[in-house]
Amino acid sequence: MTLTDVRTTSMAKLLVAALAATAVAVSGTASADPAAQNAGPRDLGTLPGGELSWAYGINDHGVVAGFSEIAGGKSRAVRWDASGRIQNLGVLPGYAESSGFTINNSGVVAGRSYNGHVVEEAATVWDEAGRMTKLPTLPGAKLNRAYAINDIGTVVGVSSNAANVFQAVRWNKDGTLTKLRGLGEGEPFSGSAWINAGGTTSGFWGSEAVLWGPEADPAPRLLENLTLPSGPTIDKAYALSDTGIPVGAAIDKGGFTHPVKWNSEGKVTELPMLPGDVAAAAYGVSNDGSATGYSMNPIGVKRAVRWNAAGEISLMVPTTTASEGYMINERRTAVGVMTTRTNKIHAALYN
Repeated sequence: MTLTDVRTTSMAKLLVAALAATAVAVSGTASADPAAQNAGPRDLGTLPGGELSWAYGINDHGVVAGFSEIAGGKSRAVRWDASGRIQNLGVLPGYAESSGFTINNSGVVAGRSYNGHVVEEAATVWDEAGRMTKLPTLPGAKLNRAYAINDIGTVVGVSSNAANVFQAVRWNKDGTLTKLRGLGEGEPFSGSAWINAGGTTSGFWGSEAVLWGPEADPAPRLLENLTLPSGPTIDKAYALSDTGIPVGAAIDKGGFTHPVKWNSEGKVTELPMLPGDVAAAAYGVSNDGSATGYSMNPIGVKRAVRWNAAGEISLMVPTTTASEGYMINERRTAVGVMTTRTNKIHAALYN
């Protein structure tokens, strides 16, 4: 199975309460592939019995959030401490699986609990001690995800409307839910993907990348659209630095993604792909403007890449095997996934 296949499968599984409950916080030694330890990224391994793991978020202390399979193939939200020790964060009662997406500097993880067979998701937060809370939803929403959390505990993500279309939302630390305003009438597909230390949120509304300020009911700020020779693109701002630099992707008319970075005034720049590649996206950004993501070749293999503050691209993996980069912290340590030498997909740490 290729990383592209696993990514598609896991994100389909990653679709997804019970009142606040206590996580079954099982700590142990991560099951890493020894053959992957000697060169390149650090293999973070899996929970006992699992074969697949994925790292999405990292805080400035080097603590990582993501998910790992357990025996039987179910997914569990996990947290790796700075030494690589893995903790099973558990799942909300009534749900079968869970995933962690991001982690703040206090160690609080934002993610989801979900039931794949009925496509039901609950936005979930795990505190420093592993206690979990189900966040409120829009009326009747079945699909809810908590994508990001900042250091004061404000969470952003998505909650579906009556038509099961994702809507951008924000939760205050006390759990109060706000549906973020759009650029116009109607309820197109929208989402809030990141929130920075100042409370500004990045995401998208319809085909446009937007920012929302920290106000109680912020109006969206439109970011410049990347216009290619083939025409305008569908833009998404996936991450936002504390210095106000958004990064993300622009989807062209052929369905290929182009990595983009906006400056603090909202002007867009297309970032380069690796030579010969056909698609790429930027998923993480540090305060100096360094970004992480992937670049994909013509046969669909994605490789983890890093762009420096000047926009120059480099590989994060010294092989041609499939990998992806996600978040990056202020030490410019990144996380993502890698293919091990035994052809497993594992969470990875990139220094």
